[in-house]
Amino acid sequence: SLDGKEGHRSVGHGGGHMTGFTSYFAHYRDDDLTVVVLTNAGHANPGQLARHVAGLFIPALASQPAKPIEDKDPEVTAMVRDLVARVAEGRLESKSFTTPMWVAVAAMKKQLQEESKLDGPLKSVELLARDESKGARSFRYRMTFANRTHVVSLTLNKEGKIAGLTAEEE
Repeated sequence: SLDGKEGHRSVGHGGGHMTGFTSYFAHYRDDDLTVVVLTNAGHANPGQLARHVAGLFIPALASQPAKPIEDKDPEVTAMVRDLVARVAEGRLESKSFTTPMWVAVAAMKKQLQEESKLDGPLKSVELLARDESKGARSFRYRMTFANRTHVVSLTLNKEGKIAGLTAEEE
């Protein structure tokens, strides 16, 4: 992809594998800077990490955290809070998910529960983005825990079941 802020053009590409390995390559053409990120942390965002590293060298490249928007779907936010609690307690239920999403989540239940222990208690939830397309609703939240902050993306199908779910450390 071709990206960048004015005077700081960049070329980058990322990739990953379903086993949790992800990578990102960013070359900042105007700044003679290249950043390569390789990670085996499934929740990581190597593109964001690359921008953060680039920002350490050239402050103008540092990414700014997304600003919260008004939450007009408090019932979805409440569902997300409940989902976090269920992950921590190992009480996820198939009825909340589409069948394909449940297959993926069920295979990771123990891992998700272990990861949630590293987060600590949930401190705040902020809505960053909302979109609706063809009956599906997508939401992006910043979830601040005692020890880490995640950006969680959630897609609900027409029936209100979770059809997509990702989390990456902010």
